Amino acid sequence: MKQIFLSIITLCFFSSCSQQQNQTQEQPKVESAAIAVNTVVCDMCSKTITDAVKKIDGVNSISVDVEKKIATVEFISTKTNLASLEKSITDAGYNANDKKRNPDAYEHLPGCCKGE
Repeated sequence: MKQIFLSIITLCFFSSCSQQQNQTQEQPKVESAAIAVNTVVCDMCSKTITDAVKKIDGVNSISVDVEKKIATVEFISTKTNLASLEKSITDAGYNANDKKRNPDAYEHLPGCCKGE
């Protein structure tokens, strides 16, 4: 009886360790990036960038500080990366870090967003 009891405890211990290890491996790595968006001029710009970046799979959150001209993005690094974030911003018509905006997208922005 004692041997069965010890076997059960041992089995439960290893099962628990295995589950914890699997849970640790399943935790996605969340990163944060501060992206310079120096062509942002108003809240409409902020909304346009936010909407564009939120479409990317793996983006957890984004906030755009219009005064500081910084977009802060939290994302899952196994699903997306900085280059994809920058591309979504430039495709929306805004500069992102050292990447230049798409000129065609810029032409379609509201007038208030072209006031740099």
